[in-house]
Amino acid sequence: MKRVAQMLKRSPAAGSKCPKSLQTKTVSPNAISWSETEDGALREDPSDDEKRLYKGTRYITEDLIRRLTKCENFVLVRTLDLSTSTGSDKQFRYIENLEKCERLHVLNLSNNRIERIEKLEKLCQLQQLHLSSNRIRKIEGLEHMTNLQVLNLAFNSIEHLPVWMAKKLRSLHTINLQRNKIFSLHEITKLKPLKNLTSLTLAENPISGLPHYHLFLIFHLRSLEMLDGQPISPQEREQAHQRFHMEEVERLEQELELRAEEIAQLQRERTTALEELERQEAVNQNLRQQHQEHQRSHEELRRELDTKSKLVGGGVFTVINPSVTRVDHFVLPHNCNITRKQYFNFRAFP
Repeated sequence: MKRVAQMLKRSPAAGSKCPKSLQTKTVSPNAISWSETEDGALREDPSDDEKRLYKGTRYITEDLIRRLTKCENFVLVRTLDLSTSTGSDKQFRYIENLEKCERLHVLNLSNNRIERIEKLEKLCQLQQLHLSSNRIRKIEGLEHMTNLQVLNLAFNSIEHLPVWMAKKLRSLHTINLQRNKIFSLHEITKLKPLKNLTSLTLAENPISGLPHYHLFLIFHLRSLEMLDGQPISPQEREQAHQRFHMEEVERLEQELELRAEEIAQLQRERTTALEELERQEAVNQNLRQQHQEHQRSHEELRRELDTKSKLVGGGVFTVINPSVTRVDHFVLPHNCNITRKQYFNFRAFP
């Protein structure tokens, strides 16, 4: 700890340098158990006060990153190992406070209790992400990692692969999904667009016990060179072609028929929609004509009323029928006092 205290007292220029061993480091994507860093003192358990506060949960803080990397300038950090020893009761539950490590290439968070992949938006240059032996159920929060080459999610609880995975993570060449909960082979076919995928590990998933599991994956993922840690032989490729070639042709034919039916259905729906639009347009046109006729009738009645008002010397009392089909005029002499109820006694003006 004295060594850490001395490092923190250095000048900013000196503190911005990182050990070369921390700038470049490769982590095996198929490893299941992860060891601690070389300097055991930096991995010591929290103090008694921390134990009472965290109750078994460790938190990723900038101070922790600084102690692990021996680096003040996080931009210079290329490798960050936040894995914990197997069986440790002090583990990370949340991914946090990594925003300043924006040029990180390798991040290891294996053997923790992380449930969600999150807060990695700033790590656009990440090349390796190791999250094995956690509690992850869903692959998310990685859409921006176009440079990611190695993804290790072994020993989690993942059931489905997102459709965007093969569209966004085009640089992936190694994926480890050992011992998850993948039941369907069609989930794996979502990886077909990954033309650089050379290594895939799916052992100990429910699908690994299905008939023709190996041949199915070899046939559909043509770029694979390693499957479950074993190299793919030319003989296996030939067997996969013979086994699934005709099925693939039949599948494509069925897919074409389905697409043709969908197109025909869309055309029928389009025709129905056009007919409905024409009918609605006719109704609207009829309503517009009726409105215009009512406006003309109203103007004519107004002009007639104005004309008769000018011709008659006395006052004119007017009642407009609510149906707007008739206007009744009642002519009153000058200096005639009359109530509203008495106007019905007058004769309507012709």
